[in-house]
Amino acid sequence: LVRQVVPLKLLDPNPGCSAEGVWTTQRFSRASREAPDKSPVVLFNALGVELETITALPSYDSRSVGQFISVITNGQSLFVSDPRVNEVRRYTRNGTIDRIIRMADGPRPMSERDAAFWLGGPQAARGSGGLSNSAPGTGQTTWPFYRGIQFDADQRLWVRDFPRDQQAPERWTVYDTTGVVIGSLELPRSAPREIENPRTRVMQRIPGLVPKFVDASGDVLVLLERDSDGSAWFVTRRFR
Repeated sequence: LVRQVVPLKLLDPNPGCSAEGVWTTQRFSRASREAPDKSPVVLFNALGVELETITALPSYDSRSVGQFISVITNGQSLFVSDPRVNEVRRYTRNGTIDRIIRMADGPRPMSERDAAFWLGGPQAARGSGGLSNSAPGTGQTTWPFYRGIQFDADQRLWVRDFPRDQQAPERWTVYDTTGVVIGSLELPRSAPREIENPRTRVMQRIPGLVPKFVDASGDVLVLLERDSDGSAWFVTRRFR
């Protein structure tokens, strides 16, 4: 069943959706690109009806590394993943940080080509607290630490890493409800495909597609996969 909902205007283009079906986003309110104002976090239901405004957090530029920042609710808490730093912060409903889940991964240098593809250029992406995605003291652009977060049906936190290239598998790290690492999971890509370029009519080889993580419960994983024809299928996989 596909349903269109009311468009949400003047909002962060990358809203998060909780397991309860609540959309979380921020209203744009910054005075200028150089001034990271605080923006209210707004909750909507599946019909696009505004439920409540729960707090105000620093607003981020929706371009460059800011496009991969996630703000999502889970229960009575608000989780924010800022991929310029290797941590996920948990806030109370009044905007107070009450837990930080910090990863031990170090920064990875990012080539100018990858920076242009993913971030729109190798420049540092500045945000709250003067953070940037440059390695300290080097000016070298580094990969964002992850692409996003989500919770599964068992309230476990899943953190999505950045692939090293378009052939690399999709990698997730999962944490229990106390923030302790359970383990990591790699989802391999499908085989590369040959498709016809609609403009040049020339066949070209494109990278395989990664399965989309949908949900998990117990030792069962729900994925959205595509076959060789590009058709989508919901499938379940069991952890070994």
